[in-house]
Amino acid sequence: MDNHGSSEGSAAANGHLVNHDLSLPCVICFVDLIGSSAVSNELSPSNYWQDYVSSFYLAIERAKEAAHDAKLKYVDEKENENVKWDYRGDELVGFVFLESEPDPVCVGEVIAHIVRFIYGLRLFWLGSLYNQERLKHHQVPRSVAAGIHYGRVVRVEASRNVGYAINLAKRVEGMSRLGASSGIFATGEVKHLYELWVKDSKQRRKSLGFLKGIRFGELRVGPADKFKGIDPVPYVCEIEPDRKQSGAPDLLQDLYKRRVPPKNLQIIGKYLTEKSYNDEKVRWWKERRELLVKEIDIVKLMERYVRQSSNLWFQIDACLLLAAIGKAEKTKSLFDFVIKNVKKPNRD
Repeated sequence: MDNHGSSEGSAAANGHLVNHDLSLPCVICFVDLIGSSAVSNELSPSNYWQDYVSSFYLAIERAKEAAHDAKLKYVDEKENENVKWDYRGDELVGFVFLESEPDPVCVGEVIAHIVRFIYGLRLFWLGSLYNQERLKHHQVPRSVAAGIHYGRVVRVEASRNVGYAINLAKRVEGMSRLGASSGIFATGEVKHLYELWVKDSKQRRKSLGFLKGIRFGELRVGPADKFKGIDPVPYVCEIEPDRKQSGAPDLLQDLYKRRVPPKNLQIIGKYLTEKSYNDEKVRWWKERRELLVKEIDIVKLMERYVRQSSNLWFQIDACLLLAAIGKAEKTKSLFDFVIKNVKKPNRD
């Protein structure tokens, strides 16, 4: 049993019985790097940590800072004592605890903040020093996957949480490799609560910027091999681009028409293009002293991979990244290409 949680069947922690009657509602998310096994085979153990995991941790820290700047109170550890982010190797685990009987709309807002945070983290990782190095060497950038669940968790102590819901959230994240879009999966309850919030608070939703370009996809029963020992097997869905007008198409059209990106992307762009995004511990940073977003033609490289990729979510991510670093206005043809793909009927 690790220090992030366990199944409901574990009766004790640190020598004390766990009273599950003291559980609290909690939104749980697991965020994991895609392709870590392949990377571990490519790099020595020391370089795996210095060049790969450290770069991910740096992206996480910048995503946290951006969330703080954007006043995302439900993911901000600095402002909310009920938020806990834990690191475990190449994985990030998040817990947001709520009062005993929370308003469902409030839970939906928590989920919206978490999705916004994960989305921001994806952009930071896409623009990370590790992925910039891959671009420089003409390699496709790597991404992250995530699983989100809402359930009850026992807070045994500040650094230890236990509960069946944690196990389930991890299983949902494990489904992400089967995804066809974002690789961000959620349970049916998460989808329901998020959509309640959207219907109740459209004006507040607009303030979260690029969330209007996404939707929670159709529910399906989780594959049995991913949910062994779970009864009943939960319904799950993947977050995907919203192809409707006022969704992803309008978002992209708005981005390349602006001389200045919206505030939420400005915040991300600030950390991607300023010196504060560097980390002296990352090996190749010491060799250059300049960010690759300034050093190489990232527009040209991104455009190449966007046009080659069949993953619409990656195409949209790339456009958001280019908008964040102030390149959207100069890449109208690329945005038009992605918008055209977004508007195509979904064949799934």
